[in-house]
Amino acid sequence: MSMASFTTKLCALRQQRPVPCAAVDASDPAQRLALEQEGVTCLGLRLGGDMEALCRFLEPQVVEEERQRARRFVHRIDAARHMAGRSLVRRVLAQELGLPRLDRAFTANAWGRPELEGCAVRFSISHAEDMVWAAFARGVNVGIDVEGMIAGDSVADLVDLSSLLHPSEYSSIARLSAGEAHAAFYRCWVRKEAVLKALGEGLVNRPLSSFVVCIDAAARDWLQSPLAGEPEWTTADIDAGPGYQCSVAVMAARMPLVARWASVECLAG
Repeated sequence: MSMASFTTKLCALRQQRPVPCAAVDASDPAQRLALEQEGVTCLGLRLGGDMEALCRFLEPQVVEEERQRARRFVHRIDAARHMAGRSLVRRVLAQELGLPRLDRAFTANAWGRPELEGCAVRFSISHAEDMVWAAFARGVNVGIDVEGMIAGDSVADLVDLSSLLHPSEYSSIARLSAGEAHAAFYRCWVRKEAVLKALGEGLVNRPLSSFVVCIDAAARDWLQSPLAGEPEWTTADIDAGPGYQCSVAVMAARMPLVARWASVECLAG
């Protein structure tokens, strides 16, 4: 095999693989939370243990508005996820801006996407089950979404939800076996949510049926139909572990992507 053929096959193989998640030395919290100088940095947290104790730990790491919202959740895991996501972003941006901590309020656009006024770093937050993810990019919009793939979903339920997707996606999922349909649906749904988050728009303004993503296991460059008036994109799945689908979308072409795990202890500040 020639070197050119080998390189082509290697690139094709990489297209099938999700972005791997690297663990960073726990003794250096700053390294865990540092952003890459170029491209997109995705940071993941796993929440565990006593949720009440975790909430008490997280409350000082966020601002009063975020604490008040957390107190409105019925379940403590929901409160913990909300505060962990906000705390993660605050710690990362504080480090990026050279501040001991970040107590400024986030603003939000018409569809609720949070932003920090005057900061060039754009970010997106998502959480599901015991997992929280945040994606960061300098000067370009980024969206991340994660979902726990519920094993008990029936084919009928998935096909019904798939009716919200593009007709070509719906018909493709409907033709699959139960196991294949389950994985394909979650890939499709989460990928589309990541795109919407990068756009900063909601389902009312940009329905899931208005654009197309690949539903197969190819983990990179899965945005198929061009979005009118939008630039080229970088899209990829992240290896968040068994039972989870995690995807990221960036409104810029050929952006390097890095994913790594952080720890809740890194959020203390």
